[in-house]
Amino acid sequence: KNIFGAHKKAIKLLEYCTATLVNYFLQLLQLAIKIKYLSDSVSQNFQNDCLALFNK
Repeated sequence: KNIFGAHKKAIKLLEYCTATLVNYFLQLLQLAIKIKYLSDSVSQNFQNDCLALFNK
């Protein structure tokens, strides 16, 4: 389960404004589902990576 592909696609859509709000919602929903099913170790790494990005 690769969440990185899903989040890159969602960010790309937002960055280039190439989608409708429905497209954004669907991408975010897919991303949320993939995040929900991460293993504990991957989930912790993902959380740390997100915190590092948001704290820049």
